[in-house]
Amino acid sequence: MEFAIQLIAWAIILSAPIFFRPPVDVPAQANSFFVIFPSLFLAAFYFGNYYLFIPRILFRKRIVLYVLIVFACTPIIFLPELFVKFNSGHFPSVPLEMRDFGRLSSTVFFLLTFVISSSIAVIKELFETWDKNQRAETEKVEAELASLRLQVNPHFLFNTLYNIYYLSANKSDNAPEAILKLSDMMRFLMTDSQKKYIPLKKEVDYIQRYIDLQKMRISEKTTVRFVIVGDTSSRQIAPLLLFPFVENAFKYGVSSHEETSIYIGLLISDTMIQFEVTNQKFQTVDESGRNNIGLKNVTNRLQLIYPRLHKLEITNEKKNFNVHLRIFYSEEHCVYNFL
Repeated sequence: MEFAIQLIAWAIILSAPIFFRPPVDVPAQANSFFVIFPSLFLAAFYFGNYYLFIPRILFRKRIVLYVLIVFACTPIIFLPELFVKFNSGHFPSVPLEMRDFGRLSSTVFFLLTFVISSSIAVIKELFETWDKNQRAETEKVEAELASLRLQVNPHFLFNTLYNIYYLSANKSDNAPEAILKLSDMMRFLMTDSQKKYIPLKKEVDYIQRYIDLQKMRISEKTTVRFVIVGDTSSRQIAPLLLFPFVENAFKYGVSSHEETSIYIGLLISDTMIQFEVTNQKFQTVDESGRNNIGLKNVTNRLQLIYPRLHKLEITNEKKNFNVHLRIFYSEEHCVYNFL
């Protein structure tokens, strides 16, 4: 890309003499010194300005020195006139108009060379700075996501191991099955959870296993409905993005002495993925996430992974808690659905 830009720049500079023809007929030798000869010095100034003066002086905030160097290079403008003056015996027929033309053309070529070389150097620096910032931002996001994923695993393990302990302590026949399901979920955590995106079906299977584990623990007073509409194998999603909302429902929406229900709905359409979780509250839900690692975690991840492609609505009422998440496939769909 840089080579192509340099090629275009030099095509512009070298084509300039076509538009600056001498006002009078002069020998070809004189014309070459007034128009072509300074080009050698301008080429040296071009590359010096592009590769040395701007990156090593101007970009290092040494502005005064840079200005002085540019002014020191301005005698290039007078090279043709000085050359003829000190070699007048070789150019006896050069009229005054030609000398004025030489000074004018040299000035135009010098300014053109200065503007083009400076512009390309500045644009290149801006692009490289932007690229570095983008890469730094990407690395920052990846580091944050990795940190958030590390937070998910211990949090889940703590709760699930406690559930299995509960089953074992009560000598439940479901304990072996619970350990098997936990093994499958651990395999997911060790492999798929480290990927950027996974098939939506894998996230759904993970949630279903978690629900099955919870059903082994909770009483019959709690009803759990998991409704899926659409093809889960046709879409992808960031791993463990929906799960924290389900975990939150079981954490705050289960009672051993009151009738309660948990509704989990997933709709896959042509424009978005909709996920909804509704549960009654038997504990106070910290919506800000200060004491709720899972909720805070998923909110941060949504901002990092789907910054303009999601809408999260949380309704925290006195007795009910509802989460409605929409993840859009494109910004066009996102804007359409927000209207």
